[in-house]
Formats: sequence, C-alpha cells, structure tokens
Amino acid sequence: GGVVCALTQPALKYKFTGVITVIIGTDKVYSLWDLFTASPLALAICCFAVICVAPVLFALSFPKLRFLAAWCSSDAFLLACIAGLIQLEDFITFILGAEMRPFYQAHAELLWPLYVLGGTLLVQWFLIGRTVANR
Repeated sequence: GGVVCALTQPALKYKFTGVITVIIGTDKVYSLWDLFTASPLALAICCFAVICVAPVLFALSFPKLRFLAAWCSSDAFLLACIAGLIQLEDFITFILGAEMRPFYQAHAELLWPLYVLGGTLLVQWFLIGRTVANR
C-alpha cells in the first residue's frame, strides 16, 4: 500500500525562494513515478524494481519468496530522501556559494505518502525479523 501511495501521490515537495522563483515558481512536488520517469531508463528500471516491485512481491508472497527481502530497497530510498533533505541547503551553499542565497534557496519536505511507505517498511522488517527468529 505504501508503494502505491508514493508512486501515485506527491511524495516530495521543494519550496524555492529568491530571484529564481520568477523562472521556476515557488513549489515543485514529485511522486516516485515522477522521479523514475525523470531518470535515465536503466536507473529508472532498477529503482522501480527494488523500490516498488520487490517489496510488493515480498509482501504478497511472504513467506514463500523470503529471498526478495534482500532486494527490497525502499528503506534505503527513504533514508536517502531524509539525508538529502537534511543536507540540501548545505549542498546548495557549497555548489553556488553563500553569496547566491538571495538568488536561489531550496527547502524540501517529505509528504504523507513517504510516511505511509515508512510504515509499510516497519511491517516488512517485522516479518523478516519474525522469520529469522523462527529458524
């Protein structure tokens, strides 16, 4: 369920400030599908497989296809999003320099579908832990 929400609903939001807003506007929102389609084809296919397909197949076929747990990368994706959000302003300052702040600033936030995805990840890890404990 979390993957479907994140694929179809806006999951990341960027707010821009400074002179750049005249050109690109103040807000941009992206779903996972938007991010996949903006990526090179090979990367998009790989990301779609490990963030969407493997977790869904794992959940639907648990415990038969337990090996798919190794290919479920939604948790790594979610952690990368959080780390990216924390470092976004520092990265922009590093690339453009502090003197460019009046011209370009970006702030990002996770939207509700990524929190739902996080909840489904907790269930996934619970199932994996239970399987390992019962061996």
